[in-house]
Amino acid sequence: EGKMNKLVSIASRLVGLPTTSKSLTLKYLLKEQPNFELFPEDVKYSLFEVEKVYLYDVAQENGTNQNYKEEYSFIRKRTQISARTLKKLGTSYGLTTVHITYDGKQVEMKRIITAREYNSAYKTRDETRHIVRQTRIAFIWKMQNFNIHVFKEPVKDLCICHVQSANDSGG
Repeated sequence: EGKMNKLVSIASRLVGLPTTSKSLTLKYLLKEQPNFELFPEDVKYSLFEVEKVYLYDVAQENGTNQNYKEEYSFIRKRTQISARTLKKLGTSYGLTTVHITYDGKQVEMKRIITAREYNSAYKTRDETRHIVRQTRIAFIWKMQNFNIHVFKEPVKDLCICHVQSANDSGG
């Protein structure tokens, strides 16, 4: 039954439906970038170059948005890189709007956008905030999902490993 609940939860997230299943993301600071030559051969990994740009919010600036304690948006460009040849394989774009309610809950709304929408939104970036650039390394090891974020800008060589695990309490 646990496997079926996990499958339903993952499928729900993929199609954008709400889910009651919670996953816990643990973050670990790494001392250095991973060396791909030391990865076991049976562990396949994917590489991505990610650019995250925060947008200027007129409603927040004017104080006209009274529904949320805080609200912000950012656009993301994610380019997959071939692990073998380091050639660019393809790029996807997304828009994320984050609402923080007065009781502290964080609600994210995400949608896929086109390159044209990305370029248009980029013109409304918040120039008081840094553009975040990073390389992401994604892999599965022993049935667990890992994502390593290697920051390039605004800080360099900061490495954080995100480990996603199902929260099995109460299920």
